[in-house]
Amino acid sequence: MKLAEGSYFAKDGTNLLKRYQSSEFIGIEGLEAGFGRYPYFAPAARRIGLARHKAITLTLRDPVTKQEVHIEMAPRTVSTEVQEQERIFLA
Repeated sequence: MKLAEGSYFAKDGTNLLKRYQSSEFIGIEGLEAGFGRYPYFAPAARRIGLARHKAITLTLRDPVTKQEVHIEMAPRTVSTEVQEQERIFLA
């Protein structure tokens, strides 16, 4: 798998992508791809990104042996935590 510029793997192995990016899969000719819980498979595309910038589970499957590998893909986001603190002013 060739990652798009600015995308990376999280500690849990999820491929994190920026909006409108896709990852390039090398050597997947002949494999089938499925998405999420849907039981339908189609020939795998060389480049795969996120639909509507939503997390997906990509399943790549060998059509002969039915062996599968699952790849988590999710949007790259920034999160923050704000902590409120009480201040006391002395006059």
